[in-house]
Amino acid sequence: MEAEWQADRSALRDLLHTRPDLSLKEIARRLKRSYSWAKDWAKRLAAAPPDNLEVLISRSRARHTQPPDWDPLVLQRIEQMRLFPPEGLQRTPGPKALLSYLPRDAELQQRGCRLPRSTTTIWQLLKRLGLLADTPLPTHKEEPLCEPLEEVQTDWRKMLWIPPADRPDALDPLLDALTNRQLDAWMAHLIEVARLAYAKEAVLPRPYRWKEVQAMTDLMHPTSTPVLFQTILQRKAAGTLRVGRALRLLGRANRSALNDLVEEFESVQTITQLTHALALTVQACVHLEAKTPFIIVPTEEDMTYLFEDVKQSDPHTIASFLILLSVLEYPGDGRKPAAQQPLHVNTCTR
Repeated sequence: MEAEWQADRSALRDLLHTRPDLSLKEIARRLKRSYSWAKDWAKRLAAAPPDNLEVLISRSRARHTQPPDWDPLVLQRIEQMRLFPPEGLQRTPGPKALLSYLPRDAELQQRGCRLPRSTTTIWQLLKRLGLLADTPLPTHKEEPLCEPLEEVQTDWRKMLWIPPADRPDALDPLLDALTNRQLDAWMAHLIEVARLAYAKEAVLPRPYRWKEVQAMTDLMHPTSTPVLFQTILQRKAAGTLRVGRALRLLGRANRSALNDLVEEFESVQTITQLTHALALTVQACVHLEAKTPFIIVPTEEDMTYLFEDVKQSDPHTIASFLILLSVLEYPGDGRKPAAQQPLHVNTCTR
């Protein structure tokens, strides 16, 4: 861009020397520039030698001198007003209040002192005077990663201690799942949580992690359809689980695209509708793969496993599974988990 600007300025200087018959307006039109630009640069070029190249370089818009320091009386008044609120104010004045009180000071008016004009400046002066303490950055204690199949912990207390009258409907299947180890209830809870997550009515403090869901699913008593979900969770490399994770990463990069796909999957009833939704998913992933490396594009092998799962259930069930898998957190998704208290309910995979 700077090279183009310098080329236009050089062309302006050439036209000024070789075509004195042209007006500045005509020169500006030929260069496709504004008249004010041509007028400003013609004045600047006229003050330099004809062969000077440095004059063509853009000048920095930054200040060339340090801004004037504040009058000590202004700093003194800010400190006094902060420590001893004026006019009987029953609280510590903040930047807005100080900005209002400073112009009323008679001595500052008499001396004609330059006063701050923004709350940002007041904040900076308060920090300079030591009247504002820097807020320390929150520190999180990073927990060591568990070994494979070692232990998974989940804290259900905050959710289960909610009074029944105030408890969300999505937690009722969770109670059945934890009490009776019903896999159907656990699946109903997961699907309802996924639906509420896209409706922006989340009932959990954070999304479930894939490892937690896998461990809890293995502990439940097996039933018909959810057994397929156990198979999907154990098939890490390809298939329905990989398509669900692709949806999760797609939502990280383009949330609106994921919301549109979720609407497609929610309306799936037939194999044709499922195929159409999957084609849109692959198309969206391919489009975003060129912009970010953190995208999974489903392969033909994934689709082969997925349609085998469809044969064992139905298109609507697999579409529900994909919506569920799209809201889980997977290992290596690129962000640290939030700091949490240790759990009191241990669920070991083996």
